[in-house]
Amino acid sequence: MDSRFLRIRKPVLWAAVGGLLLLGGCQSGLSVLGPASSGADGASLPHVAAMVEQPTKLDSSMWPVAQGTLDGVAYSYKYPVGWGESLTYCAPGAAQAGEGEAHLPRGCVSTDFLVGKKARDVGRVNGDALDVNGMAAVRLVDSEPPNVLVSRVYTLMVYGSDGAALFGFVTMIGPDTERAVQDEITAKLDEVAATLRVEKQQ
Repeated sequence: MDSRFLRIRKPVLWAAVGGLLLLGGCQSGLSVLGPASSGADGASLPHVAAMVEQPTKLDSSMWPVAQGTLDGVAYSYKYPVGWGESLTYCAPGAAQAGEGEAHLPRGCVSTDFLVGKKARDVGRVNGDALDVNGMAAVRLVDSEPPNVLVSRVYTLMVYGSDGAALFGFVTMIGPDTERAVQDEITAKLDEVAATLRVEKQQ
C-alpha cells in the first residue's frame, strides 16, 4: 500500500488541542495495565507484571488494513469499515467537513498522526497504560476538553524501549456530538489501538 496516504496532516484543531496534550500482534482486545504513572524522576514507564485482557466488543477481522512508514517508524492497523484510512469519519446524518471550515462538523472525526518531532513534543501523557504490540503505550480519553469546538479527544501514544515517544495519534470528535456516538467512536478507536503494530526501523 502507498504509504503517502498518511502524510502528517495539520488539522485546524491541532493548535487548539496541542496545549491540552502537552499538559495532560494484531490481536483484538486491549491489554489495559491501569493508570500510567512516572517514577520520582518522572522518566520511568509503568512496569506491571499482570495484564488484564479486556473483552472484545467489536469484530475487526474484516476491517481493512492501513500501513506505511513515517520518519523511520513502520506501522499498521485495522480501521473500521466506513472510515477513511487516516481515521477520518462522519457519522450517519452528520454534515460532511468542507474545505475552509474552521472546525469539525458535529458527528465528524479527524485524526492527526504523531511521529518524530511531533510525537516527542507531545511526550508522555497521563492515562491508561496499554500494551501495544509488546510496547508500552498510554491511552487518554478527554470527554470534557476545554476547547468547545471539540466534544472528545482520544490520544494514544506508543513509547520505545528508551521511553521516548515513538508513534501516536490524536483523534478529535466534532462539537455537540451525541454521547452515544462519541462512545461508539471511542470503542472503535480502542479496537484500532488493539490492532496497531509499531516498529522502529534501523
